Amino acid sequence: MKATIWKVLTEKEDEFRYKLQVERIPGKRVENRVKKALKGWEEAGYGYYTNKKETSLIFARSFNDKRAMLEWAKTFPYELHEKTPRERVKKIKTSYNPKEAK
Repeated sequence: MKATIWKVLTEKEDEFRYKLQVERIPGKRVENRVKKALKGWEEAGYGYYTNKKETSLIFARSFNDKRAMLEWAKTFPYELHEKTPRERVKKIKTSYNPKEAK
């Protein structure tokens, strides 16, 4: 499972709108856990991998600023990467613990 967040350009310069995509969710139970972790986000898209029976979900949410998004990310229980405007991908600190995930 992989989670990526990126800032969406909007007409308002002071708006910090983000989209978050969680790919390759293995099964309905894990999907429900992801949705619970993203409570307060609006669901913006859905995808399905037919060969592996995995799903992908896209969510959207506005924050007051980038710092607020990073504070929220600290509570996210899965590994999270941010895609920058220059197409770089960097890891964001979250509450994810790989030892607990196994």
